[in-house]
Amino acid sequence: MSNITAAHLFPHKLGQDILVSFFGEDVEGELMMARNGLLLQTDVESALGLP
Repeated sequence: MSNITAAHLFPHKLGQDILVSFFGEDVEGELMMARNGLLLQTDVESALGLP
């Protein structure tokens, strides 16, 4: 059985203000939404260097 984790596509540590400055006002509030995530096996997440 493999371990699955949720990884952010846009890193949470950068914050909402940086997200909006990159993509505009249309993404306000999207940082913690499911659309900003990807389910990955933990070893894949580690290999990609995601936190």
